[in-house]
Amino acid sequence: MLLRLEPGTTKDNHGRLVPLVKEVIEALWQWKQETLRRYPTCAWVCHYRGKRLGQIPRKRWTKACDRVGLKGKLFHDLRRTAVRNMVRTGISERVAMAISGHKTRSVFDRYDIVSETDLEDAKKKLEVRQHAKGLATASLFEETSALHVGIEHDINCF
Repeated sequence: MLLRLEPGTTKDNHGRLVPLVKEVIEALWQWKQETLRRYPTCAWVCHYRGKRLGQIPRKRWTKACDRVGLKGKLFHDLRRTAVRNMVRTGISERVAMAISGHKTRSVFDRYDIVSETDLEDAKKKLEVRQHAKGLATASLFEETSALHVGIEHDINCF
């Protein structure tokens, strides 16, 4: 499912489509049903007493984060996490930029932060590649040595 963010409802006033995974769709659906139960005329999923939120109230955000074990997290951290998750799962950076709404590479790169885990993963990939290359080099060396011995044998036969 794609969530349509209409022009004028985003930070940069540009609309875009955002793909949603099943769990998010289900959570939003339940949240919307609860909203309609309490505020039948509210058109918003995220609201404050049935009215559109201009911004997330800081105290309420902090309290909610504390309740679920995310002490100290900022709402904007979700965007950074989303960018990192998209890139780490193999979504092209261009598509990730379109989903996150980043217009420039320089701003996108500030969200795609390299962690120690990323560096460790890179090291492991290099080691695997080097090991495979080492096996290929050893195999090539054996074949070349066998070929060399065969040539010497042929030369000695003359």
